[in-house]
Amino acid sequence: VMKWLIITDSNGTENVKEIDLFLKSKKQKTDIFVATEENTNIDRIIKSEIVFKKFFKNIDGVTHCIISDYNIICRYQAAIYLFGFFYGKNIPLFIARNETDEASTLSIIKKYKNVRMFKTQKLLQETINKELHLFEEEEKRSVARQKLFKKGLPFTPDEFSIMIAENRPEECNLFLQAGMSPDVRDSAGTPMICYAARYNKKDIVSWLAQNGANINAVSKDRGYSAVMDAVWKKNEEIVELLVSLGCDLNIISKDGQSVLVLAIGNGNENICRTLIQGGANPRIKDHMGMSAYDYAKLFKKENIIKLMEEHEK
Repeated sequence: VMKWLIITDSNGTENVKEIDLFLKSKKQKTDIFVATEENTNIDRIIKSEIVFKKFFKNIDGVTHCIISDYNIICRYQAAIYLFGFFYGKNIPLFIARNETDEASTLSIIKKYKNVRMFKTQKLLQETINKELHLFEEEEKRSVARQKLFKKGLPFTPDEFSIMIAENRPEECNLFLQAGMSPDVRDSAGTPMICYAARYNKKDIVSWLAQNGANINAVSKDRGYSAVMDAVWKKNEEIVELLVSLGCDLNIISKDGQSVLVLAIGNGNENICRTLIQGGANPRIKDHMGMSAYDYAKLFKKENIIKLMEEHEK
């Protein structure tokens, strides 16, 4: 849940009620800070412990800030402090202004990446009403990134691949929640779903596929797809899973081999059967002009030959 601080003054308290009610109706936490000469006097805030604590209580845990009138920043001492504080913490600021506001200051403020200016408070409110779900999604990503940071994990594809290899589903999930694509590749060009297959992580292969990963993505090193990596590792369960998900069984690797040729070479009849029944073409030739059928003949794999011939009828 996000926490919105709405900063206004005595002239704007009525105007912010509608946006406050809207945010509350969407299960958002809100707090209205009515700026006055008294509660924004820097000297008084610093000298009085009670006033100091009350002032900072207003900004504790704030994720988004609305300033109902740009002139509040210019008029009240502590308001400019709050602006700088939120900007420094990269907290989004939404500020309503009017055409008479000081142009020079506005031009500076408008350059800040986390500040959005609106000609009227009505436009500000309409934007928040329309884009609240986007702010919620970004806040979820931000929270996930913070959790990764606290765990000492950099938000990088290479670190994501390590979490996959170490079978750490909680951390893997945080990477996706933080905004990393399930199709991201490590610095060597290996897709995450290939990593999961290479490290025999069936649950993570399934989880990546459920989250939209391309099950036919090909790595840059060997030119293998995930099912080819699973065949190479002789992992029957992952092969069965990927075949059941409809993976492409006729991709050719960098060395010119099909997945069925790999399976024949590995000598696992169960995997060969799964691939043939899943639609793998036994007649695709490799760089040596040999097909999976030819290799099965060469190595006298009678059961596999029979299965291939039956599926070709």
